Amino acid sequence: MKILPVLVSLAAAFELISLPNIQFLDLGGAIGFLGSFDALSFYSYQNASSNLLHSTGLSSIYLRNITDNANMKIGTIDGGLVSEILPVGSDSVLLTGTFTSFNNESYTPPIIYNLTSGEASSIFSGSSNQKRDTLDSGSVKVTYVDKDLIYMGGDFEFNNTRGAAVYDIASKKLKLLPFKGFGNDSVVNSISKIDGESKDDGSIIFGGSFDTLGLPELLTLNTSTNGSHYNHSNSTNVSLISAEQKISLQHGEFTSINSDSDPKGIICPDSDSIWRVQPNSGGQWSVQLPSAMAGLSPTKVRLYLPDDGENGIKTFRIYTYPNNGIMNLTYVNPETNELAYCDASCPLPKSSDLKLLVDDNKDNGEDMMDDDDDIFVNEDGSFSMYYDSSTKAKNLGYGSNYMEFALVNDISIDRVGLTVIDWFGNYGELAGFELYTNAISVYGNDTLNDSNCGSEELVSRNSAEIQSGDWQSVRSLVDSVTDTDYLVSVGNDNAGITLYPNISYDGEYSLLLYTPGCQADNSCDKRAIVNVTVLDTELTALESKLIYQNNYNDKFDYLFFGHMNGSSNDNGRNRISIEFHSAIDSSVTDPWMVVDRAVANIVSLDSYSQKNHTNRTSLEERRKHDLQHIYLNGLFEYSLANFSLFSEDLVYSKLNNETIIKRSNRFVGNSSINEISGKLEKNSTVDQILLQSSSLLLLGEFSSDNITLPNSNLLTFEIDEYNLTLNLTEATLKDKRFVKRDDENILGATFNSSISKLENVESGFLALGAFSAEADNDEFKNLLDGNSSTLSFNNFAIRSGSDWLSFGNSYIDAEFDQFVNFTFDGSELFVFSANEDNYRVWDTSDSRFLDRNDLNVTTAASLSQKEQQVFGGTFFNLMDYYGANEAFVTNNSHVNSYGLNITSGEIYRSFYANSTFSVLGGKFDVNNTRRNIAFVKDNQTFTLDDTNWGEQTLIDYLYVDSDVDYLFIGTNGSVEAQGTNATGLVLLHLTNQSFSSVQPADLSSNLGEIQVNAMAFYDDDEKLLVGGRFDNAGSLGCEAVCLYDVANTRWESPSSDAIAGTVTDAKFFDTDTVLLSGNLTVNETSVTFAIFDFSSGQFTSAPSNLADIGESNDYVRKFIINERSTKKLESRMTAYGDNFLKAFNGSLWSDITNGIDINDQTSFTDMKLLLLLSKNSSRLQAYFDNDKILLVSGLFNLTDYGLVNAAFFDGSLWTPYVYTLKNGNEAGVIQLLLVKDTYSFRSSKDLKTSSKNLSKGQVVGVSLACAIGSTALIGLLYLIPMMYLFKKSDKEERMSQRIHEDEMMNVVNPEELFHEIDLQRNN
Repeated sequence: MKILPVLVSLAAAFELISLPNIQFLDLGGAIGFLGSFDALSFYSYQNASSNLLHSTGLSSIYLRNITDNANMKIGTIDGGLVSEILPVGSDSVLLTGTFTSFNNESYTPPIIYNLTSGEASSIFSGSSNQKRDTLDSGSVKVTYVDKDLIYMGGDFEFNNTRGAAVYDIASKKLKLLPFKGFGNDSVVNSISKIDGESKDDGSIIFGGSFDTLGLPELLTLNTSTNGSHYNHSNSTNVSLISAEQKISLQHGEFTSINSDSDPKGIICPDSDSIWRVQPNSGGQWSVQLPSAMAGLSPTKVRLYLPDDGENGIKTFRIYTYPNNGIMNLTYVNPETNELAYCDASCPLPKSSDLKLLVDDNKDNGEDMMDDDDDIFVNEDGSFSMYYDSSTKAKNLGYGSNYMEFALVNDISIDRVGLTVIDWFGNYGELAGFELYTNAISVYGNDTLNDSNCGSEELVSRNSAEIQSGDWQSVRSLVDSVTDTDYLVSVGNDNAGITLYPNISYDGEYSLLLYTPGCQADNSCDKRAIVNVTVLDTELTALESKLIYQNNYNDKFDYLFFGHMNGSSNDNGRNRISIEFHSAIDSSVTDPWMVVDRAVANIVSLDSYSQKNHTNRTSLEERRKHDLQHIYLNGLFEYSLANFSLFSEDLVYSKLNNETIIKRSNRFVGNSSINEISGKLEKNSTVDQILLQSSSLLLLGEFSSDNITLPNSNLLTFEIDEYNLTLNLTEATLKDKRFVKRDDENILGATFNSSISKLENVESGFLALGAFSAEADNDEFKNLLDGNSSTLSFNNFAIRSGSDWLSFGNSYIDAEFDQFVNFTFDGSELFVFSANEDNYRVWDTSDSRFLDRNDLNVTTAASLSQKEQQVFGGTFFNLMDYYGANEAFVTNNSHVNSYGLNITSGEIYRSFYANSTFSVLGGKFDVNNTRRNIAFVKDNQTFTLDDTNWGEQTLIDYLYVDSDVDYLFIGTNGSVEAQGTNATGLVLLHLTNQSFSSVQPADLSSNLGEIQVNAMAFYDDDEKLLVGGRFDNAGSLGCEAVCLYDVANTRWESPSSDAIAGTVTDAKFFDTDTVLLSGNLTVNETSVTFAIFDFSSGQFTSAPSNLADIGESNDYVRKFIINERSTKKLESRMTAYGDNFLKAFNGSLWSDITNGIDINDQTSFTDMKLLLLLSKNSSRLQAYFDNDKILLVSGLFNLTDYGLVNAAFFDGSLWTPYVYTLKNGNEAGVIQLLLVKDTYSFRSSKDLKTSSKNLSKGQVVGVSLACAIGSTALIGLLYLIPMMYLFKKSDKEERMSQRIHEDEMMNVVNPEELFHEIDLQRNN
């Protein structure tokens, strides 16, 4: 249907419509709307039904008033979707998406849409011929509005930059960002901001898939000083770096099985200790790490062989705990010098055989080494090679008395054991066991740093030194702490300790400080703030930060990421100084300062450190290693303050084609966020950044060899306030220490698929996707069932505090990735969307899902100053009333329900009997049971029970007699009545809601299905005129019109063969004359109107001026007479057909559809003439009096307003009244209006003014009372009611008897005789 176009200007949006003042009391107190719809609303403002405007695109834009829920469609989208709406200023929104046109104009998104003017302005031009900047390729995927600036990200190329740009709203200029976007093939998926104190402070955070900037020199910092040193402690002639360090086993707990040897002795191979298994048996050696060291991840094991040519271990396996698993190992096969693998049975050679192989290496060493310096053979024949070529931090090999085995998997352990499976000679034996790791861990408790050989080991090691304060083990303070250990200083405000990590080689390092959670020792209220400083070998501070220690669970903080020179005891050492700063709670008198450990992870080692050179290097090499590199992998913090005085000249210069990084290049900060980015692998992708009050959530796909991630999908960081001094954000990855990594485990829930989208909600954050999740330990809470416990959730869940909240829904096979929330009638609604057809609506107030199909929106923005919201989606409409197919109003502001729970089907017909009783009919189910008929008593409904309707039977027409005794039902099919099937006309006793025992013979049609479209009751002879489309009543031929003799319970045919066709409506215009409309012929002449005279039984054609309605291809479906007049057929009338609506002024018909867009989809279904509260003297009275107004229903479009289902016509102008909704986004239909007719004229009594309000009994009683004296009057008034109570009504008696005695006495013509036989056969 063509519908009113979207407003060009929104200045008149929500302008109220003035509705006429209806005299509801005269109408029976209410107007009922019946038909096919799910919701109904008053047409209260301009463009109210614009939401029903059909769109060929996938998205539309909707505007809503928050205060009164007025809503309308304000934009149509084509060529794609709107993915994001953001507010811009006080009256505009930014629309981002994949669309190509908006309101039928071509645009390249994003665009700015002004809600006051209705104007859209583009940021990018869609044509290279226009002056505005154009996108070279790609598209904008995400935007962020920061006051007058719009940051944009995506996969686009613009002005030789990629992935990011900024638009100045005030100047309307598109600008490059100072860092020139990102590298080739970069994509920005998310943008957020961490605010500072002013608009010039804070940081813009970009997330996506990228590894460098468009100006990559910004990521290289010149850290040179006048006295730079390049130190490394590896001064041997071994070219391969041995960066892995021994794990101290000095304070472990050792056990042996089948051995009498001291198991601890072999941790120092120089001690000449031997661990020997009893002869001819297997055995096991194991060590339990100290609890404070549990969770270390070893990289390799070195096993020493005794100098015994006969005995030794032949095969073994390595176990680790707590996973209680056999380790997958890799080693260098001494016979081939190539990597080999083993697990449950790993080989060791005889000591004598190993020595021979090593001796061979001495002669062939030069030939065995490769050009890439990845393999080295020492002068003593020992062989070593890198098996981590990316960082050069891990090597593997063998010597004359040892072999090394690397652990293939990164496993956190608290215990490790070696099991002897087979042996040479009489027994297996070991001369040494060493465990290595490439993580440099230094403990505050210095005893844990002790070397395995004690004072005999002179090489540099990790160490800790207490500077001041009284330090104790936490176990000595808190008895309940048993599974960990760390140092605590209590009540000392000058406590300090220095940690010395054994960083032996120059390179890039990541330093982390671990702080134990306060829940273990119950010290949360007493914890302190510590000042942590990282110093290099020259005691220059590389980083300094304050760390709060009141974390509930274990945590780690990033201390430093960058280049560090190798150090030793002799030439200065890198160190971490930890000092007491203050108590978090100033009222605490005995604050706790705790120190656990620091870890230095190797990111990469300098290439010059990997050569067999002395500490002297060339100037060029020194210059290269004065540079500190910032690595990015999908995450970047852009500090606004850092770039406030930016100039590219301050970044670098060129000298002889060489790029020289300047020391003034400090624009990109080495912040925690950028450090985290550098720790991720290059294939990591950030899909979304969600900022909460003290947390930063990253959603995407993540992996890292440098840090342990809790999962690969969602990372959560604690963030401090923006550091105005350093112009950066401090973020700490939330993680429980020593938790085994599991790619499916997210915050205590095991997901079978990734989270697709995160959204902030009041209590936490919402996760959406195509996932199912199960509880690991703690149970979830089920919102749908009063927060009861549940073990799973599906598709969407809320993370609130430490709880997952389920919505109680079953799994839906769809990827939910859009979310909108808003408040409607006091309830906050959540809309979860998967695609244009799959969405769920959740009512947070009632904690239940709503069966709403009119809220398919995927994005929204609020304009707080205007108290409005803008939505994007496929459909959005808030209605005044939600109910199936029925509603009524008693005023122009509130909609009510009759309470009829229609579960399928529609209401097609109704009859208003009196102010308290009406009847509804059609083809419908109530509570999933076929009913087809319902009664309305005092605006409440009830139905007939146990009635068998034909499968295709529907009610065509309803009529109730003036005494409200009987209901005449017109049907198109059969219904079982008193044990027999009746078709066409069915009689029902209203007194007891039962079918009459005698039913009229069936109506039938020679062409198939019948129609009963009209009834008019002739009270004088108690005959019912039935009009429609049929040919026979039983065996009686009566086409189009048949008379049912109520008194004699028989059909009569009026003037034979005088009329044919289809009757659509019938009204009395005189006391014995009926006007019929339809597609008719009278005496073989086609007519629009026909007249039937009950007194003569003849049909005639209507006068030419009435019959000439001017529609040769259509006919009248319904008409009403608009006045009670002696003019009879010159009375004013209104009529409609399929494609016309006209009014008759007494002499000619006029089209009254000026203001209605008549098209193929226009439908008129009913009309009523209503009484107004007052007259309007200025109005024309050509078609009805000026105290009345016409109400028309159906589905049609008012050209000045839009789509309506009911509208008023005052004689010259149309005013919209109501519109309806069906199936969420379609217009419904009002089939009929239930209201007291001003002029019904369906009974001859309606024209008898003298008795129009009196029943037959009342008329007789009054006449009798007037004829006799007052004494007799009193007696009669007493007797008449008594006689009435004990005597059946004449009508009931007649309806119940079969063939009357007077009929039996009279001669019956053959046609009537056959009819009576039919009647008896049917009963």
